[in-house]
Amino acid sequence: MRKVKSLAVAISVFAVTCLAGSHAEADDTHIAQRGHSIISVDRLFGITGYMGSEKVASQSVTESGVNVSLVWNNSPTGGGGFVNPYMIPRAGFDYTIVNNVTVGGSLGVSRVSSSKSTGGVEVDLPSWTMVAVAPRAGYVMAVGRHALWFRGGFTYFSDTARYPRVGSISPKESWSGFSLNLEPTFVLVPLAHFAFTGTAVIDIPLAGAHSVQGQSRRATLWNFGATFGMLAYF
Repeated sequence: MRKVKSLAVAISVFAVTCLAGSHAEADDTHIAQRGHSIISVDRLFGITGYMGSEKVASQSVTESGVNVSLVWNNSPTGGGGFVNPYMIPRAGFDYTIVNNVTVGGSLGVSRVSSSKSTGGVEVDLPSWTMVAVAPRAGYVMAVGRHALWFRGGFTYFSDTARYPRVGSISPKESWSGFSLNLEPTFVLVPLAHFAFTGTAVIDIPLAGAHSVQGQSRRATLWNFGATFGMLAYF
């Protein structure tokens, strides 16, 4: 059984829904126009491939696979290990500083705890706390009432796992990383001031580390695929 908490995204979903409703009767100005505030929920669901590698002794160990996410369903990779931080849904805020140009960023915060039943006995698995911070800039190109939004920026993430206590020891493991992000996005606008988004994501690692009980080694994580979300602008 898995329990997932993602406060930032829950608040953002509520804000997007309320803002879209409050502006439904407003003038239908385009999202690319100067002076718009954009509140979004990014990477709400989607499918991505990942490839992680790290140095163990003198050898390089690599793991790759596919993640499918549906409303912050953060699944550990490798059958219960590392949780992909790029699949955490994020609450975003951007501002159109001049026509077609945006600056802003997004924040993802999530906690995953789980357990499994073995021979009728419930066994706790590691609990994960994940944070991803991603400043960005973008260019919005109008396509009728819709838009192409070319976004790019950087992400810093931290994943921390706490394992069930063994005697007086509480094992701890963590991953952290810094990456370049490319996020070309199609903005589908069915109603004034409300839109659905489809994004091709490419997360390119620049630095990273994997730490076990204070012992750290270099580690990197690539991520690429398609994700979906929604936004409101006003």
